[in-house]
Amino acid sequence: MKLKHGLWIQLPLSMIFLATLILYIVWRQTLINDAYQKIKAVPVLIYSYDLNQLNDLQIFLKKDPSVSLVKIETADSLKDLLINNYNISSNELVQQSRIPNLLTVYFSCDKKIEILNLISQIRQQYSNILIDYPKDVYQQLFTEVKQLKEMTLYGLILLSVLILFVFILLRLIFEISSKEYWRIYINAGGSPSKKHILFWLYSLTLWFFPLVIAFASIILWANSKNIHYNFYDAFLTIPIFLSPCSAFITLIFSGRKS
Repeated sequence: MKLKHGLWIQLPLSMIFLATLILYIVWRQTLINDAYQKIKAVPVLIYSYDLNQLNDLQIFLKKDPSVSLVKIETADSLKDLLINNYNISSNELVQQSRIPNLLTVYFSCDKKIEILNLISQIRQQYSNILIDYPKDVYQQLFTEVKQLKEMTLYGLILLSVLILFVFILLRLIFEISSKEYWRIYINAGGSPSKKHILFWLYSLTLWFFPLVIAFASIILWANSKNIHYNFYDAFLTIPIFLSPCSAFITLIFSGRKS
């Protein structure tokens, strides 16, 4: 097998495998983000007859980074809502009824402990309030997120190991098939150092170009589909190191000395 021919075979294969791995990581991010959005869509309801107390609490919560939205609905607005939504004929009865004001809180954080700590803090600092906290719903949603993270992590590990194995296999086949070429080249007076230089040059080529093309392709695809991704995800370092790892492992198994 000619050296350049082997390189041109490995380049598109490396790009496809790396793009597949990056796509899996972005898909994993999307699933986890969607799961967290379900949590953030579940509000905590706080009731109080003291509207000033709810106003103070609203100011306090707006300063907390774990809270995304806080809104107050007064008792009068809730009465009007009941009358309009349920077509209550006896408006006077509803208007005379004493119902509490409502503060609705939506969280932006993705950690259950932060939500629980904030609710506990509210209970300690503000008296005469009733907190409707859907504990079972939060517990179920956070459990689903944990299970989703674990399952997709196992898939990521398996896919990474598989791609690393394929990279090593391709490099070993390439190295074994080129041994005869290098034997003839060196016996004919060629420099042995050229063999080592080309090995690392090809390794750099197989690392840089497929990686850049794979990342660029996934970015363009994600943007076209309005998919939100986070390239600060630590798992995106895996595609960066797969090719160099395969080069070093190939170096060991092929008996080369750097």
